[in-house]
Amino acid sequence: MEQKRLFIGSLIQNEEILKSYPGIMDNFYHVVKGKWTEQENLHINYKFLGYVPAEKIDEIKESLSGILKEHNSPLKFHGVGCFPNFAIPRVLFMHVYSPDRSILSAAAEIESKMEALGFPREKRRFKPHLTLCRIKSINTGFEDVVNDYEKVEFTTVPSYSINLIESKLTQNGPIYTVLT
Repeated sequence: MEQKRLFIGSLIQNEEILKSYPGIMDNFYHVVKGKWTEQENLHINYKFLGYVPAEKIDEIKESLSGILKEHNSPLKFHGVGCFPNFAIPRVLFMHVYSPDRSILSAAAEIESKMEALGFPREKRRFKPHLTLCRIKSINTGFEDVVNDYEKVEFTTVPSYSINLIESKLTQNGPIYTVLT
């Protein structure tokens, strides 16, 4: 039985963010070690589904038919932070803010619809973000560099798409394919 590794997300290929990304990596070079997200893979993740039987994909698409589309609502990209906290940082991320809260409504609807299809509900509260780096270790000065970016406004986009995305793992990093 064929299975595909899937998540529901928004790929972010905004010019301003892509121009800012190498500078962010340079500024963190001496204070963080880890796996940086490939530029073409920058995304907002609403729900990771894991390995899903191929024959269940149409059911997922149908259930999310009102969500898997372009959303004409702005998103603001600003500042960086880390999960879960500065004491034990595991993920460096860029904040994403939805002025009309549409992204939060969409995430809640995705969670509810996927739970109805048998996918376990996420235990953590959804916080929109772009993962920049999966952190392995930090050096002195990490918190200072994060704080330097606290008020940086990267860009605002007028709309965003939510998609069902396949993630194929390779030695060179994941390859994402939008299924719908």
